[in-house]
Amino acid sequence: TTVSGDVTMRRVTGRVTVENTSGDVTLLEARAPSVRVATMSGDLVLDLRTVPESVEASAHTGDVVLHLPAETRGRLTVESVTGDVTSAFPVVLQPDASRTRRGSRRVFDLGGGGPARLEVSTFNGDVSIRRGPRPISRPMRPTRRR
Repeated sequence: TTVSGDVTMRRVTGRVTVENTSGDVTLLEARAPSVRVATMSGDLVLDLRTVPESVEASAHTGDVVLHLPAETRGRLTVESVTGDVTSAFPVVLQPDASRTRRGSRRVFDLGGGGPARLEVSTFNGDVSIRRGPRPISRPMRPTRRR
């Protein structure tokens, strides 16, 4: 739990819980069966290398990017007031979508349905569900002058 500042964790295993008031939260190369992450103001980037049993990701003001293994199958629930939802997985909107106090609640079968339970909420931000690991950023090469 932190009040202010970015949190980055790499190669975590086991159950993960992170609460942050102001700042980004990034999990890289995580192999966690259960992930619960929340920030009031900041982006969430969750790079999961194994199929999770459950994920709860909440950003009041910020984007949520969830990288999942290609074989992930499950139920994805997204609550948002403003922002777009994109998925690299095939998704099917389920009939239990509804309007809530916070905006809209959309429920999807992710990848044809399965055991994983994924819940993402954001008041003001986009949600992106990506297939496969997060690309490794490479340092920029210096420009040569002639």
